[in-house]
This record gives sequence, C-alpha cells and structure tokens, in this order.
Amino acid sequence: MNHLRLHTLFTSTISHQDFWHLLSNMFGLYFFGGEVCRFIGPRKFLGLYIGSGVLASAMQCAEAYYNRRQRWGRETVSANTSSEFKIEI
Repeated sequence: MNHLRLHTLFTSTISHQDFWHLLSNMFGLYFFGGEVCRFIGPRKFLGLYIGSGVLASAMQCAEAYYNRRQRWGRETVSANTSSEFKIEI
C-alpha cells in the first residue's frame, strides 16, 4: 500500500494482466454470474463482486508485505552469519 492509495484496491478488480486473463474472467462471469445474480439478487451480487475483488486485493497486499519481511529477515541472517553480505532476491 504505497502511500495509502486505497483506490487501487478497487481499480485492480477491473484491470487485467492480458487479453486471456480478461477472457477467462468474462467466461466465468457469463456462465456463473447470471445464476448467482438470480439466486442472491442484483444488489447483493454487486456487493459480492466488488467485495471479493477488494478482499483479494487486500490479501495480495498482505502477502507481498509478508514476503518482503521474510526476504528482509533472510538478508539480515545472511549478513550476520557469514563473512560477506549476500542479498537474496
């Protein structure tokens, strides 16, 4: 969350890596979205769609933060246990 750009939690739900990523998402939405929307209603479906996207974005940020802290810990241990400083990326 660089400089608390909270809007990116939402905007990342509508951006895609490439054409095939977009196509596979639209394929799943086409086949399953209608049934889910009829079952829970359009307002709850929109909330589910946006909420799951924001939650997935937040979990991705948490994973990146955890991985960055783990990598920092390995670099510190590596520097303290050997005669040379080694950066692992």
